[in-house]
Amino acid sequence: FHGFRHVDIETTAQVLGAEVVAISSDLPSRSSFACSDARLNRLHENVVWSARGNFVSLPTDCPQRDERLGWTGDAQAFAATGATLLDSYTFWQSWLRDLELDQDDVLGVPSVVPDVVLEGPARFGRAGWADAATVVPWAVYESYGDPDILVRQLDSMRRWVRSLEARERPSGLLEPGMQLGDWLDPDAPP
Repeated sequence: FHGFRHVDIETTAQVLGAEVVAISSDLPSRSSFACSDARLNRLHENVVWSARGNFVSLPTDCPQRDERLGWTGDAQAFAATGATLLDSYTFWQSWLRDLELDQDDVLGVPSVVPDVVLEGPARFGRAGWADAATVVPWAVYESYGDPDILVRQLDSMRRWVRSLEARERPSGLLEPGMQLGDWLDPDAPP
């Protein structure tokens, strides 16, 4: 599947019709927002649609490119918002279980969960990606107030922290290594 806003169909055949179907995990709304400013209402609606478009069995990255994967950085950045907007407790619970199963005691948490495509230095996440092991359970806990998510993920959370401690240098910093950037990095070269 692929997200899009506009479609251009080029064919010599006669197009009799087309149907677009929005797909998402079945996550009922958990909150709503409305105010007197139509722009803010539209912004909120766009955020909800973004959540729905990116919650398809797992928390995926942007729909308009071929990054429909469970990038841990995207998941941890959106977990609190997603848990506020949608009834996503079991959604996150399932994905966090996958994260724990893919976790390596030494290398930490994969950049993508399920760990399906990456190899080499980008396979295991660093700051902002692998931190999902601790950030996501905490965000879900804060949203729902149910400590069970923390109890279930405590071993995974500890394993992530221990993997950092094992790689800590005397300076208190991690060893130098590959760090995922962002394709929107304003300091990136042209």
